[in-house]
Amino acid sequence: MKKNFNTGLGLARASMERMESKEDGALYTSALKKLVNMKPGALQKFLGKVQILFGRLKRVVSDVLLEATVSFKISDFFKTKDKGGIFTYVDSDIFNWFDSEVKNSPAKELSSYEFTEDITEENIIGDAKTGGIYEEVDFAHIKQICERHIVKGEKLLSETGSNLFWTRNKKGDLCRVHVWLDSDGWGVDVDKFNAPDGWDVGDRSFFRN
Repeated sequence: MKKNFNTGLGLARASMERMESKEDGALYTSALKKLVNMKPGALQKFLGKVQILFGRLKRVVSDVLLEATVSFKISDFFKTKDKGGIFTYVDSDIFNWFDSEVKNSPAKELSSYEFTEDITEENIIGDAKTGGIYEEVDFAHIKQICERHIVKGEKLLSETGSNLFWTRNKKGDLCRVHVWLDSDGWGVDVDKFNAPDGWDVGDRSFFRN
């Protein structure tokens, strides 16, 4: 069995193996006791450094705080450069499948997760749910992330691969929003969730922090 030292369990296993093979068992026992007795805040900070793998999802950007939005008209932001926007391509289905205005969008805290191998949409969602990080967003959240990266220069999106977000259309169907950068500039499109559809290693998806 391949050893995994990327989680708290893997770290504990590694420590236990060292206790069996070295004379400094007391030191490692003390360290493990400190880990167990950590306060929630300190433990969260510690796990944030070592527990970054959730199946095939690796957290690469964390603590993306998004503000609540009372009202947001999708067409005000998601438009092409010839219409005063920041995108070179905007899928027209955004305006056909979704309500034109997002109302009462809640605040969220998200992270970006990179795929460690080629993966299907079914497994992206499955790994996120199993890891307890699955989160759906709306276009007000996607707007904030795109604006902060493309306009303000924060490093939130991948510029070499795809960036995925998961949301619901008017009918309640799960859809993925795909944001990417190519030689022409930034583009955004939508499609319905399709379990067999695949994405490449290095592509990313946004979920709960």
